Parts: sequence; structure tokens; C-alpha cells
Amino acid sequence: MPERLDDTYGLDVSTFVDGDLDPFFRPIAGPRVVAEAIVRRWTTPTGALFYDPAFGIDVRELLSRALSPHALFALRAQLAAQAEEDERVLEAHVEVELAAATRRLVIRARIRIAEGPFALVVAIDDLSLSLLEPT
Repeated sequence: MPERLDDTYGLDVSTFVDGDLDPFFRPIAGPRVVAEAIVRRWTTPTGALFYDPAFGIDVRELLSRALSPHALFALRAQLAAQAEEDERVLEAHVEVELAAATRRLVIRARIRIAEGPFALVVAIDDLSLSLLEPT
């Protein structure tokens, strides 16, 4: 009998296996479901969903812009607010680091859900997005 997944936070199929949809459609559960939902919020252009015009902020678009320290500070708040729009997220603290020379953005978040906190780390550059934590 297959192992039953904890579906407290829902079940999903990963869209971040080697930067793409899991070709085997293996189900994910637990904090990983919430993490991937947050990352989708962080990579969807604002207004892209006709039924939720406030959904999303596409951080990939920011890589081509010069971001001042003030803009990075504001981005932290925007990303935390987007994460907290997910009803499963109780609290989000976000740090953003931009390596200007490589145009690589690293987002480190501490996300608190009902079962406790977890780390969410995402690295984004011109060619890829990597979900580093949770694994």
C-alpha cells in the first residue's frame, strides 16, 4: 500500500523540478506545497490573473532594472505581502540580495504556517529559477 501524504496544506505536482514541471507528476505535500505556491506568486506578473488583479509580482522582470537599496527594501515588503496573501501563511519575513555583477537575485524567507516555520530560499538569474529550500 503506498504511503499516504499529509494533505493538510493540499496536494500538488511540483513545478520546480530542474526548473520545470515534474515529468513523473509525483505528488508533493506539506510545507513544500505552500513554498511552491509562494514562488508562483513571486514569478507571476501583477495583473496576469484576470480574476485576481493583485496576485503576483514577477521578480524576474526586476533583474533588468537598476535596483536601489530603497527599491530592494520595498521589494522585501512586497514579497512578504504576497506570501501572506496565501491563507496558509501566518507570517512571512523576507530578505533580498542582489548580486549586481551576475544579476542574480536571492530571496530568503522565513515562512510561518500552522505546523511551524520553514525556510524558503529562491535563486533567480537571467536564465533560471532555483528553489533551494525547502527541498
